[in-house]
Amino acid sequence: MGWLSNLVGSRKRYDKRVDEIVARIAELLTSNDEAEFVPALTGAVRYGPMGSDVGVRAMEEAMRRRAHDRAIQFAAPEMGTITARDGASVADVPGNLVDLARQKALLRDPRVSQDLLSACLSYHGEEAVRATLMQVLEVGGPEQFFSFQLLYNHQMQAVKLADALGGRTWTEQMGDEDRYGTPQWP
Repeated sequence: MGWLSNLVGSRKRYDKRVDEIVARIAELLTSNDEAEFVPALTGAVRYGPMGSDVGVRAMEEAMRRRAHDRAIQFAAPEMGTITARDGASVADVPGNLVDLARQKALLRDPRVSQDLLSACLSYHGEEAVRATLMQVLEVGGPEQFFSFQLLYNHQMQAVKLADALGGRTWTEQMGDEDRYGTPQWP
């Protein structure tokens, strides 16, 4: 039984070490100092494509700490889904994000902010996201600027993590339908 307890003990030590790494990255991601925040974010985004949830977990913990709320929920887009929006709501998305930053409320409900970010990227493009980020800095200061970056990168890394773990995008699923016929929905 000695080898088995060593194996189980090793897993516990490994999990504890991973938790320590997540906590350290999260601590750095709560900083409003660019010299600490940027390298921590750069490190965090490297984990998702490798199939590790360390970066996503660290960003979530950092947002909880920034929001002073342990119960906040995050919007991680599900692989294989499309979100429909009407034209009127899409046109106002960048302004809505800036308004949330002005109110210091980007992390009040991250699901709302991430939904707006997703719409901004999908309907207005990367250039609009960058322009919105700069407006967020102007009206919300460094705290909202870094919160915006956490929200955005959390979503991107959640998708990359799902992909690394074998998730399929909606376009890949559509290709399957073309090859294998229409799926039967329950």
